[in-house]
Amino acid sequence: MGFSLSIISTIAYFDIFDYPLTAWEIWKYLYGVRAQYIDIVNKLDDLASEGGIETRNGFYFLPKRNAIVNVRLERYLIAEKKYKKAKRILKIISCMPFIRSICIMNTLSYDNASATSDIDIMLMVEPKKLWLARFFCVSFLRIFNLRPNEEKRADTICLNFIVGTDGLDFSEIALKPEDVHFAHIVSRAVPVFDEKDYCNDFFLKNQWILGIFPNAYAMDLSSRRKIRLGIVGKFFKKIIESTIFAIPKNILELWAKKIQMKIMPENLKSAANKNTNVIFSNTILKFHVKDRREEYNRAWGEKIKSCL
Repeated sequence: MGFSLSIISTIAYFDIFDYPLTAWEIWKYLYGVRAQYIDIVNKLDDLASEGGIETRNGFYFLPKRNAIVNVRLERYLIAEKKYKKAKRILKIISCMPFIRSICIMNTLSYDNASATSDIDIMLMVEPKKLWLARFFCVSFLRIFNLRPNEEKRADTICLNFIVGTDGLDFSEIALKPEDVHFAHIVSRAVPVFDEKDYCNDFFLKNQWILGIFPNAYAMDLSSRRKIRLGIVGKFFKKIIESTIFAIPKNILELWAKKIQMKIMPENLKSAANKNTNVIFSNTILKFHVKDRREEYNRAWGEKIKSCL
């Protein structure tokens, strides 16, 4: 792929979500080509002078799309508020048994959430405790009406993925031959809580994304957005976990799965393991009846064609 086409393809993907990019972001998410940052800067100047792209206030975007600069700035302010709300809720979830890491996913992970959007998260949990960890989290969220539904979605918590720390490789659930949208989701997972650097392990286990974004690196958050479990929280979490670990034959995990499967909507149960939309396995729980990866990948391809 040519250098110019790679840059335009990168900008085109984010244009779907009304998100202009800085030069550094274009370098980081550059599609299909390994490059030096200075080469990206020089090529961006060339493309802008030729009219292939436009620039404003340090952001780059497709021609006649300068309005999305203001959209990005507005959504950053929205994201700030959402992170503050999320931090209060996820602080409690981080205290729950077997939660090892919490990552923000999708639009909020790169400060591009709208006011009406929910907060997508991925939980990394103790192996063989996926259903039990989900039971604790969902119970808490339901009690306080913090789960998304038809009447309420803004600022609710959506448990996109619940993953065992022994199942962090997502290559098998990526669409074939290439899943650019999913690679973006994986590469932008940002840790708000992390007990033992599991998020870095997650990035290292998903090196397949480097075949799509050769310059990518693991995400991180500023300290003001991170959650730190206090001494008291750590103590009670350890006590509860030790008690549960002492129960033989993983009885509570089996019980938690049985209860949740019994009350789970039929459309979720019938879709499980038919494809990569809904997955119930020993290492990952994924709940996406309406998985939009194919839609976004197709929209991206059409966007590129319109730019040529």
